[in-house]
Amino acid sequence: MSRPSENFVHPVHVPVPGTALCLRPIREADTAIDTPSSAVGR
Repeated sequence: MSRPSENFVHPVHVPVPGTALCLRPIREADTAIDTPSSAVGR
């Protein structure tokens, strides 16, 4: 796997094709809200 180019900009969110959903990067500050919501689906 190659490294991203120096001018690469990480996307804020990525749309999921065929849905109204999007993916977003997780930050350390988000874990308090994201961990319980992801555990519900298990």
